[in-house]
Amino acid sequence: MIEKPWGPASFPSATNGISFKSGEMQPTGRPLDMAIQGTGFFKVQMPDGTQAYTRNGGFSQRADGTLVNSANYPVLNEQGNPIVLTQAAGPVTVTQDGALSQGDTQVGRLSVTSFSNTNGLVPITGGLLLAAPTAGAAPPDHPGVLQGYIESSNVSPLFEMVNLVQVSRAYEANQKVISNADQRAQKTIDALG
Repeated sequence: MIEKPWGPASFPSATNGISFKSGEMQPTGRPLDMAIQGTGFFKVQMPDGTQAYTRNGGFSQRADGTLVNSANYPVLNEQGNPIVLTQAAGPVTVTQDGALSQGDTQVGRLSVTSFSNTNGLVPITGGLLLAAPTAGAAPPDHPGVLQGYIESSNVSPLFEMVNLVQVSRAYEANQKVISNADQRAQKTIDALG
């Protein structure tokens, strides 16, 4: 009797999905770059009026003063309206709770949203996510907005390289098991032959 050469436990597992771990915060020195420490997403308005969510805080200002993301979609405040800055009012400062000020005047507060069920977030183009009703949107307790920073990728090249080596070794081990089973089967056939 030939033994089964492998089983489900011998195969490396793989998952398909989005990791919502925070990436490393990279200083840029640009006053309109913002990053969120911990959980949360910035809210932007797409051309069709749909609200989308992103962790990418590389913002800029249009000629009319509207704060926009890299796709030129308006960044929304807590009331769901675009944030508009005034050129003559001076530089923008942002507090950790997302309040934007120019001089002594607060011009708005970034809408930072957390989700209790990130499986309800559907990825679309440009690093944007749409929220299904099952996502459970809520404002975070402490948004932790950092001005002058952007969040880098949350993928660790070293960790992924280690995973790749493990998968390669598991493949080689399974290949040897199959080859040995094939040789045993051939010897049995030859002996009975």
